[in-house]
Amino acid sequence: LRSIPCLRPILQGMDKKATKSKIEMCRMRLEDFPDEVIEMGVGLREVVLSSNVINFIPPDAFENLSRLTSLDLNDNMLQDIPEQIGLLTDLTSLQLRRNRLSELPLPIRKLVRLE
Repeated sequence: LRSIPCLRPILQGMDKKATKSKIEMCRMRLEDFPDEVIEMGVGLREVVLSSNVINFIPPDAFENLSRLTSLDLNDNMLQDIPEQIGLLTDLTSLQLRRNRLSELPLPIRKLVRLE
């Protein structure tokens, strides 16, 4: 299992004492934004949740992710992004391709570091 790229960080992350800066949970058929990401909070710099079927992100999901620099939500079923995405002011990479988004929230304008 450790050879599967998207599972490797999860298996390594089983040790709660370790501080992780990246979590990958792609191609896992996730329908909900993972609680593990929310719980890991401030230490996270990169989150990869691509190729799932996530259709909803709770409004409080971004509250403790203030140091996040990269968020990959490509290939999901998202219809909207919570306005709290504006809290991610360190974000330099935001991937939202192949979702069901019709518009982006106005607070996304606060993400001035996006490349």
